[in-house]
Amino acid sequence: MIGLYILAGIIIFFCVLLSLNASIRVIYSSADTKGKNTRIYAQIGFYKFFITPSKQKKPKKTKKARIKRKDKNANIRKINKKNSKKKSRSKRKTVKKEPKIKPKPDIRAILGFSKDISALMFRKLRKYLKIKIYKLDIKVGSKDAYKTAMLYGKINQGAYYLYEILNNNFNIKARNMSISSDFTAQKLEFDIDVKVSIKIGDTFKMFISAAMCFMKFWSQSKDKGKEKNKNANTDTDNIKKESVEINGG
Repeated sequence: MIGLYILAGIIIFFCVLLSLNASIRVIYSSADTKGKNTRIYAQIGFYKFFITPSKQKKPKKTKKARIKRKDKNANIRKINKKNSKKKSRSKRKTVKKEPKIKPKPDIRAILGFSKDISALMFRKLRKYLKIKIYKLDIKVGSKDAYKTAMLYGKINQGAYYLYEILNNNFNIKARNMSISSDFTAQKLEFDIDVKVSIKIGDTFKMFISAAMCFMKFWSQSKDKGKEKNKNANTDTDNIKKESVEINGG
């Protein structure tokens, strides 16, 4: 009974672990004057750790080592003796080795594998990845009013296209999005608060599918290598038979 309880506890633990979310949140404000305008932190379940700004470690006090000149000279002599012994041994043991002929990689197969695995990972990300935009506030401004109007139109159009691409390919939720023009301001200001998250179980599924794709590619490349070796052996056998017939005749 104790073993069953332990097994049930392990299963529950892994089920809870795979159901947790792993996320990265980016918060940026160009108008922040305190110097902490960028904050990036990752979160797994309830555990959160900051990437920027990171905690500054206190520098450790280093004690100056006092070494006498005699000890330094003795150490230098020992090192020189060891180096001379190694050089003499390397001179004795230097033997010319015949270069091994490495098989040429199949570039077409590698390109096909990279194409398949990238398409597979993109399909999985479309299904599992979640994007949340908590805040996106862009204020367009410049020294010239004409440049401000042109820049406002380009940013508005680019943001619309980007949102449509993300909305059609990923699970995205957005709120508090605004793009405005400020003809009195002399620079571009924006506030961003974005979060990207995925479940740990979904990342495990992606890893399994990628591993299966790699194993399929590996088995196919091995089969192709065996076929090439068989063809090469048959060619050499045919050449030997032809030479024997010629010599016998």
